[in-house]
Amino acid sequence: MGDYRDANCLNAFLRVRAWKRENAQLRQRIAELEQALGSNRSSSRNRSPESGTSAHPSTSEPFVGTPLSSDSRDANEASDEEPFGTGALILSPDGNLHLGAEATFFRPRHFLIPHSSSASATLLHHDAYDPRGQKDKSNVPDDLLFEGFLFAGMGGTQSSRDTGRASPASEATFAPHEVPYLPASLEKSTHQHLLHLFFAYTPTFGMNSFQEQFTLSMRTDPMRKQLYFSPLLHLVCLGIGSRYQVGRFHSVNTQFSGEEYATRGHCFIERARAMADSEADAPTLGTIIALVFLSIYCFGMMSDQAASNYYAIAIFLVQEFRLHRRCDEQLRALGLEPDSELDVARRDVYGFVRNFSSWWTNYFARLSLNLSAEENQRPPFLRTSSDPAIRIVSIAFRKHCQLSNIGHKIVFCNHFMRASFNQRLTLAKRLGDDLLAWRRSLPEILTWPQPSSAPIMLPGVAVLLAIYNAYLIELHRPYLTFTENPNLWPKTMDHCVQAAEEMIDIIRFIRDFHGVHSAPLTTQQCIYVSGTMLILLISGLGSRSPDTIAQARRNLLYILRWLDEFAEIWPAAGQSAASLRILEREHCFDS
Repeated sequence: MGDYRDANCLNAFLRVRAWKRENAQLRQRIAELEQALGSNRSSSRNRSPESGTSAHPSTSEPFVGTPLSSDSRDANEASDEEPFGTGALILSPDGNLHLGAEATFFRPRHFLIPHSSSASATLLHHDAYDPRGQKDKSNVPDDLLFEGFLFAGMGGTQSSRDTGRASPASEATFAPHEVPYLPASLEKSTHQHLLHLFFAYTPTFGMNSFQEQFTLSMRTDPMRKQLYFSPLLHLVCLGIGSRYQVGRFHSVNTQFSGEEYATRGHCFIERARAMADSEADAPTLGTIIALVFLSIYCFGMMSDQAASNYYAIAIFLVQEFRLHRRCDEQLRALGLEPDSELDVARRDVYGFVRNFSSWWTNYFARLSLNLSAEENQRPPFLRTSSDPAIRIVSIAFRKHCQLSNIGHKIVFCNHFMRASFNQRLTLAKRLGDDLLAWRRSLPEILTWPQPSSAPIMLPGVAVLLAIYNAYLIELHRPYLTFTENPNLWPKTMDHCVQAAEEMIDIIRFIRDFHGVHSAPLTTQQCIYVSGTMLILLISGLGSRSPDTIAQARRNLLYILRWLDEFAEIWPAAGQSAASLRILEREHCFDS
């Protein structure tokens, strides 16, 4: 049994012995219950051959995690039962819903020690990158170092975490525009301008406005990772804001004399990339937001592999934090409730990554974040700000999350699911109905064309309708190009043509009321999808009238010029324009 060196070890041993006795009693009780329930289970295990459903899943096909699993459940099964557990889940103040530290039959003692008040006083930032250079772990027991993961990035003592304020040891010693992780100190006005550009034009993949939380956290302590802020996110915001400095670069960025106009923003992003791995070692929700925006920047600059790498880390962290799961009990264990700041932040970040994942899946035709089989997270929290723009963006965010769920299913149905043509077509028609139902469910403030009484729609909100039309085309287009009889799905061509025409209206609106250079990155992919449909129309598919084809040519020329202009912000838009010109030469022989 060994020597016990303190009372804690003895108490632990006694707890284990008591647990063993209770476990034996529970096993006996479980055996009795299983015997009583055996007759009920036997009917579901041994289905009749006439049902056409195997009693056992096939082992010949790989599991790909269909987002449509909930649609194919047997009606006789108890679909609301929870799966087998893997151990108690604990919610950290940084938003991470994780397994506890104790050993279980599912896995050994892992990651961190059980939280205690004595241990919390010695918590450290578990960061490989520490801009302050004040990290000293020499006097901390090795096992306590793991608990830095539990409250990673929160900083301070237990009392400071409870109040949400920084402790005296972590009080901000730098102004946000002078923090040491910047490539150089910025003028205060320049710093504010770049952040303004970021928040005005970039959050497009669907997210609640977080500018207020970001700004408050940054002013409190720009060196500390928090729910909506981190040094990594700070750098990425400045980098993306720099891309939107069209026509203003030389007046605000002369201090970076070595940076050319075409590569504006790189100085911030290079610092961000150097920091990314270390911040991901001790992540917060702000880290996940930063990684997604870093991926967006790399996509826009045509660094697709780097973008995919950062995206993959963000996806892993979403799963690691279990953001797709509700955690009401764990919130209450922290003295919080659903709709508290921590709960809202978890839902915000999950919805944001879910929306980006749907776009990424459709862009690269690769399945990505799919947690629908075990997802029970609430929808994003609707903001009730006095600012109408924040309220509208919040409504659009929630609708975007619904649309993204359909977008995931479209890619799976058309490009990944093994099925007969009739089965695939049946499912595609159902998804078409889902898209139409989504469109009809939009509140008046989000409808297109806009009502005359509505305020001018923001670019990021308008692009939500563009994404809808892109998904509509991507759903129908394969049944025009990959089948010998395009009439198997009536009105498919009509749906695609109407979607392409509406896309033209949306980008004209953005240009006329906001300017091309205010559009979010998502716009270029939506335009590309619309352009492919115009090229198919010009090539003769669908036997349209000469006037319709002539209009399609004019629309194609318009979007090519639009993309060329937008490439000044994001070079990926220029690549999309070049790709459309290649398709035009290959398929429109009389152009």
